[in-house]
Amino acid sequence: MQQEYKFTDEMKSWSKKAKQGVKPELLKQLIENQKGKCNLTGVDLEFNKKNLYEEEGEQKGHCNPIYAVIDHISPSNKGKKIEEKDIEDVQIICFAINDMKGNM
Repeated sequence: MQQEYKFTDEMKSWSKKAKQGVKPELLKQLIENQKGKCNLTGVDLEFNKKNLYEEEGEQKGHCNPIYAVIDHISPSNKGKKIEEKDIEDVQIICFAINDMKGNM
């Protein structure tokens, strides 16, 4: 059975500060539109900053692969302030996929 989407306190906290030129109100809108999932993989994202870094095994100190990050769909938009009309130019994805995209 599929779990019902709920805007959590961690999501609220994550979306309070602008990230990559995206204002807090647009971050919240993106989270809600995507139901807290990675826009590319569909995996439930981690929004709790306490879980930003893995702490077990050989991965110690590495960013949690499912931590939520902003992705500029078109790299030419990077550094540009994102307005509501531009919201389709950004998405929230997991760190691992964003890292992979950056190395392609």
